[in-house]
Amino acid sequence: MPTTDTRDSGISPIGALPWGSHFCQFFKTKRDLVDILVPYFAAGLENNELCVWVTSDFVTEEDAVRALKQHVPRFASYLERGQIEIFPYTNWYLKGGSFDQQKTLSMWMEKHDAALSSGFAGLRVSGNPYWIDTKKDWDDFASYEAEINNVIGGTKLLVLCTYSRQKCGVAEIMDVIKNHEFALGARGGTWQVTRTCTVHVTAPRERRPALVEALSKMPGGRLDAPPAAEGSPSPTGPATLVLHGESTVLVDALRGLLDQTSEQELDVRVDAGPHRIDMRQFCLQCQADESGGQVGTLRPCTGPSPSTKEWCPLAFALRLRQAGQEVG
Repeated sequence: MPTTDTRDSGISPIGALPWGSHFCQFFKTKRDLVDILVPYFAAGLENNELCVWVTSDFVTEEDAVRALKQHVPRFASYLERGQIEIFPYTNWYLKGGSFDQQKTLSMWMEKHDAALSSGFAGLRVSGNPYWIDTKKDWDDFASYEAEINNVIGGTKLLVLCTYSRQKCGVAEIMDVIKNHEFALGARGGTWQVTRTCTVHVTAPRERRPALVEALSKMPGGRLDAPPAAEGSPSPTGPATLVLHGESTVLVDALRGLLDQTSEQELDVRVDAGPHRIDMRQFCLQCQADESGGQVGTLRPCTGPSPSTKEWCPLAFALRLRQAGQEVG
């Protein structure tokens, strides 16, 4: 978990962030990257943080220096005293000729420890996997992103990962969002923060196979369930379905459960957290529980569709549980 000490992100839609935050940006243009990364690093420099920017062929080391010089006061002095370091991806992610997850993680942690020992408040970084061209490289990098979440807790580290929207299909977007606390994306000319949410759906034991089948066929859906051991019967325990997509997917998926599984109602729970979901959008009789989440019963919607402004954006995780046994 992130530490309670907060830092100015420099990014107006985000504001302050706790140490240990790991988030991402989807970009289309060079301007998109500069608009986010320059103020992000400027805030770190102003607050005595060591800053590291790992660049790509899309926005090169030279592009980064030029943008920072133009927009960050006293940038030359920060650069001269070593408070900001800018690396091409070939000298970081591909150092030694190929990507190595453990080596890259070790490099970040060594840089973090060196920053603290040098008197900096912490380490603020950004990297870009624009260099990825194969599925193996993507899978390796996605595994690395997931591992960051396992090592970043308790550190004085902020990590902003930037991804080209043009190089990410649906599956890649799913991987990215799953591995980050939230995402920044531009809509209508403004930057918006997209957060994931977790929805638990409880169905009678005998209805679970039909429910899982219906969910797994929905657009953007992926069923994550542990495989059965060889020679053992088919698994009957909980399964996890992760759906990522536009905001309408969340509402349509939940409503679709009722249509495709012949259920009259389903018990649901949305986890507590910064998800900003009004469960009344799903035609629920709901109330807050002791942990701050919302619980209720989903019933078929007979009224007009709610305003899309109140829907959960971009991504969510839908978890099934059976007879009160939660997915881990």
